[in-house]
Amino acid sequence: MWFVRRQRQISIVPARNSEGKYVAVRGTHSILVKSKKWPALADFKYPEFEPWHGFDILNTKPAPYRPFRWEGYPINMGIRPMPWASWIELDNKYLEYLEIRKARVASRGDKVVRTLPGAEQAALEACTELSAYLAKRYPNVFRVEHAGRVKIIEILPTGDRWDLDVDDPMTVAGLLADDLAIMIEGPDGLYYMQAGSICVPGIWRIVDKIGLPLAEIHLRGRVYKYKEKLEFSMDRFFKKLAVDKPIQRNNYSFQLGPDLAWLSSHGNEDDFDQETKKPRQGTDSAISDIYFRSERQTLRKLPLTGCILFTIRTYFHPVTEIITEPGVPGRIAAAIRGWDEAVALRKDKELYADIMLPWLDDLHEKQVAAEIIRADDRANRYPY
Repeated sequence: MWFVRRQRQISIVPARNSEGKYVAVRGTHSILVKSKKWPALADFKYPEFEPWHGFDILNTKPAPYRPFRWEGYPINMGIRPMPWASWIELDNKYLEYLEIRKARVASRGDKVVRTLPGAEQAALEACTELSAYLAKRYPNVFRVEHAGRVKIIEILPTGDRWDLDVDDPMTVAGLLADDLAIMIEGPDGLYYMQAGSICVPGIWRIVDKIGLPLAEIHLRGRVYKYKEKLEFSMDRFFKKLAVDKPIQRNNYSFQLGPDLAWLSSHGNEDDFDQETKKPRQGTDSAISDIYFRSERQTLRKLPLTGCILFTIRTYFHPVTEIITEPGVPGRIAAAIRGWDEAVALRKDKELYADIMLPWLDDLHEKQVAAEIIRADDRANRYPY
């Protein structure tokens, strides 16, 4: 398998060389990188799980993930095992998100969906794995037809239908459920992002990440203490991740405004600078303007190509909706106060903290006075 590796001073334009293989070119400069060979596990036995026959696409509520902690912001990967049945978690937001994804793909094209030359088989495997899982787990929502592999994919409530002999697998995969990123191991042992569909990122643009190795993706994005605390463990984890050991993790942030796809508080999507997170547009805001945003992420190594498929599901609520829950106001306030300067910058604290903190403190005191929670309650309910 071949893939394109992006370098800082090179503008990548896919083209074919005289042997018919893809290269990345800039004038006479080309890069053609051979990925590390993966021994395909065609006989991999998937763990059994039960179909959810009673799933209600209109009334099933989103999982109540609340991954903020009393103790602030711990520096670790925060991973835990993922049950096979819960790889993709659907709820009553699915149809709304589907329409947003379709609109984003139609309006922004390869600014939200890309497959670099050489990653086509990984993208196809990701699409067939995802669709086969969804059809088994949610049989009243998805249907697939096989012709040696998954060929036809249909979303039953909407009538959307794709033929993988005709339609682009990465585009289809990104419409089926979560945002996706495909990482492929290079000959240097590093994992590079080679394909993806990122339709509801907040402030995460595929054009900033595609072709980069794992560490550079995080370093350019200024992930808090990545170099000092996370790079070694992340590289080791990606190398050792087993096909039968998928994992999941959660994160969270707060934002101004009800923007799911792109945060308007950061200006025009095409003008965004991923390193400075600018432009940043503060406003005179009320508590009703603040939203809680949380991601559930999963990582799976796929058996045939050995790529790592990264899924990102975004949960999105007005903050006024979640602070009625026992202990939540105090826990959010403690978490925000636990951020250091770098985390505060990354999470846009300056845009909402002065509004939120007094309000959260007051609600916490009222919950204690009403004996909804104890003043000393610091129970760890992560990630709920």
